[in-house]
Amino acid sequence: MKLVFILLLFAGLAAKAQTWSITGTVSDEKGETVPGATVYLANTKNATATDGSGKFSLNNLQPGVYALVAKMLGFKAYNQSITVQKKSPDLHIVLKTNSVMLNMVNITAVSDEDRKKYMALFKQYFIGESDNAAKCKILNPEVINFSYNKISKVLEASSDKFLLMENKSLGYELHYLITAFKLDLQFNTLYNDGSLYFEDLQGTKSQQEKWESKRKLTYKGSMEHFFKAAFNNTLTDEGFVVYRFPDKSVLLRASEDKKGEIARKYFIPLNDLDSFFTVVNESAKSFNLQTLKKDSTELYVNYTKGTEPVKYTNSRRKIFPPFIRKGFDGQISIIHPVLDNVDVDKNGNIDPPGSIFRSGYWTWGKAADFLPFDYAIPAIKKE
Repeated sequence: MKLVFILLLFAGLAAKAQTWSITGTVSDEKGETVPGATVYLANTKNATATDGSGKFSLNNLQPGVYALVAKMLGFKAYNQSITVQKKSPDLHIVLKTNSVMLNMVNITAVSDEDRKKYMALFKQYFIGESDNAAKCKILNPEVINFSYNKISKVLEASSDKFLLMENKSLGYELHYLITAFKLDLQFNTLYNDGSLYFEDLQGTKSQQEKWESKRKLTYKGSMEHFFKAAFNNTLTDEGFVVYRFPDKSVLLRASEDKKGEIARKYFIPLNDLDSFFTVVNESAKSFNLQTLKKDSTELYVNYTKGTEPVKYTNSRRKIFPPFIRKGFDGQISIIHPVLDNVDVDKNGNIDPPGSIFRSGYWTWGKAADFLPFDYAIPAIKKE
């Protein structure tokens, strides 16, 4: 009986620890294999390069939905959503020639003075202005191509190569592939899209401890933290208070001296946010936003355990009117419904990416505050 028990125990541990892989081959439109192509899972540390036969393998994957990207210089980036569930997918990826980038030589001549100005704007809006941004450096700025329309006042940035960023605050090197960067200076709006993967920086034990401390601070109160807590139904315990504002028109019609009173009346904490979620499977839930869209409402997320950086506090005065700032401590973010339903996984990631329009604190942190999608605060080790 003891032998049977031990065998069953090890069998159970093996099943629990089982992981999957994504394998495949990368070729071009002529059917020739492409060695040296970068293949990665977006927003993770899982990346590889194809071998001499164009083959690749991404290993040690937990069940879930992944955004796979394949890129080779001179070819368009290949993107595919992959579901890993009960088997290891095997793919045949075909890369298409990027004729636009191959034929582009500087559409518009940019002087050194203008390029310096454009680079400063790019860093401000792409890397950000958080505490982490001060220790985040672009290693290969020369790969960025800029174009500026003087009439529409729109600055665009593009690159066929990975943009490399060293973040000495969080201990990562980021490999970012720009899909789109359009900064409208006239209306102060930004459309930014792309994909990336992470590599850990090498450091001493003391440096690694500082990096982990910064990662915890960056993660707490983030959108990923919020949705992970929502997935686990632990929002209150982790310091989140969610408010639903059912009728903004009431505020718009009110006089300034009455807005504070009306805001306090309508900003009532939601105690049943879990009712907005339905289980899809063991690792995903669907976030139902249809009711919010129907009522033209928003969700205000207040993270009470966080402290605001000084720079953000100053910018928040421009974002939120006094009657909203008053009475809120900590960080304030707003969820604006776009789609009827959004899937949320156990790590707090949303699918499809970018399907929720947000404002407030969550838009303040940019590339300098990026963390791998599966980041989790390490558990305290017990003796």
